[in-house]
Amino acid sequence: MFDGSIDYLVDVEMQAGRPVELRVEITNELRPLAKQKQFNMTHKYGGCRIGFKAEDQVDYLQEAVDAARAADVAVVVVGLDAEWESEGYDRQTMDLPSDGSQDRLVEAVLKANPRTVVVNQSGSPVTMPWADRVPAIIQAWYQGQEAGNALADVLFGLANPSGKLPCTFPRRLEDTPAYHNWPGENLDVVYGEGMYMGYRHYDRVGLPPLFPFGHGLSYTTFEYGRPSLSSRMLAEGGAIELVVGVSNVGAVKGLETVQVYVRDEKSRLPRPEKELVAFEKVELEAGETKHLRIGIDKYAVGYFDTAINRWVAEEGTFRVLVAASAADVKYDVSFEVKESFTWVF
Repeated sequence: MFDGSIDYLVDVEMQAGRPVELRVEITNELRPLAKQKQFNMTHKYGGCRIGFKAEDQVDYLQEAVDAARAADVAVVVVGLDAEWESEGYDRQTMDLPSDGSQDRLVEAVLKANPRTVVVNQSGSPVTMPWADRVPAIIQAWYQGQEAGNALADVLFGLANPSGKLPCTFPRRLEDTPAYHNWPGENLDVVYGEGMYMGYRHYDRVGLPPLFPFGHGLSYTTFEYGRPSLSSRMLAEGGAIELVVGVSNVGAVKGLETVQVYVRDEKSRLPRPEKELVAFEKVELEAGETKHLRIGIDKYAVGYFDTAINRWVAEEGTFRVLVAASAADVKYDVSFEVKESFTWVF
């Protein structure tokens, strides 16, 4: 942490009974003047830890298979940790570590017991080559010190999972919009995806992801009513109110996140197929219906024009998409901007 460095892993071929010599080099550099004053030190004190993982004498994969075969339902927990992802460095792969061992574990348990739940703990998307064959997947993220209790509540139905994905889960790394631009050259990375990030990219190329932005299942079922607009015309300085009813037609209480996207039917500049402009989360008892009121203003239709350094709302037709995810549009309704206008803030 802070002045620490990441772990470096090296494969060494070894034979039983033969010692191996390891050579480790470290440096001890002068501190910058600012840090000398802050820490009252002129040098960093170097050090390192050396170790290795001993080979397990127990076949844990077979142990997991035997346990799964004897269980009513199998639960497999996979994922990442600080060794594999962090804010300080890039991941080298989107696959689960290590060398496919976690994927092999899922495949083996699933073969032994088709009633398998996979829990993935990660802070970012991972590939899931087995996703289409697993009955249930929980994206748990990193839950903190109450992780076990929180996960147990969800698994046993004491809590209804009601989250929605804040990012797209692609089927493979090559499908992502930044794939062809990373790692760049000479430490320079070109952000070639431009505005087509996340769901915008998959809409543009017509490529279905593994799980779309905004996706999330629940232990209950929600139905959307047909939306209405307070006006079919958006003027400068005005706003339109979208009203949509949401009903919980299942047996348990739950929360649903209603997402509102807008599509510019005809623009003089390239624009995404749709853009998220608003969302609203609503809690509903079983059998309950609520009507949500969501405002749509100039920022829902505008874009920033770098040629004139102003926001621009073009005249024309705009379509409002009411959705449960970026790939699950329930209804759409349209309105118009009669005259183009611009603004600074």
